[in-house]
Amino acid sequence: MEIKYKSVFKNDIKDIILYEKAMNFKHSNKLYLYDLDNYFLSVNKKNKNITEEDFNNYIYNFKSSTINTHERYLIMLKFCKFLIRFGNTNIFYEEINFDNNSLFQPHIYTEEEMKKILLAIDKRKYGNHKFSYEYPVLFRLLYSTGLRISEALNIKYNNIDLDDNSINIILSKENISRKIYFSKSMKKVIIKYFKIMNFNDDDYIFTTTKQNALLVFKNIVKRMDIKTDSIRLHDLRHSFSVIAFDKLVKKNIEPEEALLYLEKFMGHSNISSTEYYLHMTDKMKQEIIDIMKIQHPDLYPKIKDGVDCE
Repeated sequence: MEIKYKSVFKNDIKDIILYEKAMNFKHSNKLYLYDLDNYFLSVNKKNKNITEEDFNNYIYNFKSSTINTHERYLIMLKFCKFLIRFGNTNIFYEEINFDNNSLFQPHIYTEEEMKKILLAIDKRKYGNHKFSYEYPVLFRLLYSTGLRISEALNIKYNNIDLDDNSINIILSKENISRKIYFSKSMKKVIIKYFKIMNFNDDDYIFTTTKQNALLVFKNIVKRMDIKTDSIRLHDLRHSFSVIAFDKLVKKNIEPEEALLYLEKFMGHSNISSTEYYLHMTDKMKQEIIDIMKIQHPDLYPKIKDGVDCE
């Protein structure tokens, strides 16, 4: 099912998507455009102008947004410039200098890029031999579940339920404990890893640090023909959310429903109805597992010692 844009700007949003495809530009994130469309709906926008109030209200005050302030700025700025370029009048925008921590645009890694990255991680030589097992599992887990690196490094052996294909994430960044699910292909990787490492119940399954994991990731990506302004582990999380959202919509899940589930699954704190999103977990558990399998059909061709993963 395609995303249905419903605001007064719905045709313009469709046009910017078609224009970027035709010009072979980097595509605007559909999740961001959907967020912008929801803003115009929420303020009952009737005319096709964008005032200074519209511009700033969306960026700083849109409480129902699923993206951060800087991401709202980037998509609103791009949209305003697109409208002006094609003859629209009464369109306000301004360049905003954000602090250094927010001056980035996430890179959404494609499946092809991740295949190359993971293959390079598998083949890389590490000073400590155990990391030749640890890093292939860590990066696969980050990309296929959308976990934060801090959450992954806090996983203990007894947090993982191989019968249920799930991981208990205890008090993450938002002080939310939650359960996330992984695919059968990821399960095969984890089982082999556990056999090699022989963990005790209370052992952390990863012993690297965030800094060292980032260093490995940067060294790998820099050698690839991947155009990105910055290399951040958090972009694996962004990539998961964008791809999962797109897959859910294509499986005829309503966009609003998909966003609610992803917010719960990824440990965000801005869902108003606890009862509703707990129901969503049961309803859509199999959907997200299926998506992970579809999303990464051959990201796990081998892990050390030749284990095949479908």
